[in-house]
Amino acid sequence: KEEDIKLDEDYGLFLENIQSSDALERIAIIVDELKNENHNIRLYCIKNLKDVSDILGVKRTEEELIPLLFEIINGKEDNEEVLTAIAEVLPNISRSVNTLRVLEILAGNDGEMVRETVIEKINE
Repeated sequence: KEEDIKLDEDYGLFLENIQSSDALERIAIIVDELKNENHNIRLYCIKNLKDVSDILGVKRTEEELIPLLFEIINGKEDNEEVLTAIAEVLPNISRSVNTLRVLEILAGNDGEMVRETVIEKINE
């Protein structure tokens, strides 16, 4: 319980920090915090990736953001809620071959919710 309280405090501080930042600082914070240990912070960042992608543009999204998501998925990320959020957001930020590779990896995930979301997004 003490760890949960600390994570909730971390999330609160994160929200305060991001809300008081300008757009460019917000992008940097979101990208940096995609690997935060607090899954609520990771979820917030993932749900805001469309805005980040819009500001970065197509080229930087393909060269920087998609590989980062690939790294996250292939790394330690095992939270089904976070993986599902990535599957939901990813097709909205890119429709490249690299995006399909990330979705393919997510489709092989053990989590039923993750797999169903990938299938739904691919069929849209």
